[in-house]
Amino acid sequence: PGEEGSAKPEEPEERPKLELRSTALDLGEVRVGGSAGGTVRVANTGTGPGTVTAVEMAGEEAGAFSVSGCAGSTLEAGQECTVQVRIRPRRAGTHRARLVVRVERAPGETGEESEAPLEAVVTATAVAPRLVVRPERLDLGRVAVTESTERSLTLVNEGSAPLRVARVARQGDAAEDFRVTTGECAAPLAVGASCRLTVTFAPRVEGARRARLRLEHDDP
Repeated sequence: PGEEGSAKPEEPEERPKLELRSTALDLGEVRVGGSAGGTVRVANTGTGPGTVTAVEMAGEEAGAFSVSGCAGSTLEAGQECTVQVRIRPRRAGTHRARLVVRVERAPGETGEESEAPLEAVVTATAVAPRLVVRPERLDLGRVAVTESTERSLTLVNEGSAPLRVARVARQGDAAEDFRVTTGECAAPLAVGASCRLTVTFAPRVEGARRARLRLEHDDP
């Protein structure tokens, strides 16, 4: 009698399984006009190679973010790649978008489109100072030539980040009749804090005298 043949056991099919190591990324606080970044790792926890076909940001505020890395990478089983995410905000407030990582469909799966993309929520809080000057116009009244008088301007930081006043410049034909003392306003002004500028008027000639104060600061 002939020997009965034995079926060779089938080897398990190698299949990739790409996933994100985290599904949320908080970039923290960043000043308007500045930038901040973070990373999200893509891992292949399957048994076969898998390819990242595209990496992009989605959502109404996606334009504030940029991404790089991983796109076009083929990951062998156990390998990882890193997506770099950066934000450069143009306005203060909370920013939120979705990191979308598109991956190649696993072998044996049907359909023309790739697998459902991997997604992570990316958030950041943009902060900025906001300078308010009170009053906006300062009248020092009537002053005799060779005498002087002084009044104060109050600077208030109504923003969400410290304010720095780098310089106070006098402008106009009568600028030399006015003197400005910055005092405590020379130091960074904390959120919600205020300081006073002292303006001294010492006219050299008779008549109406007018000047402008230009404040150089980092309020965007």
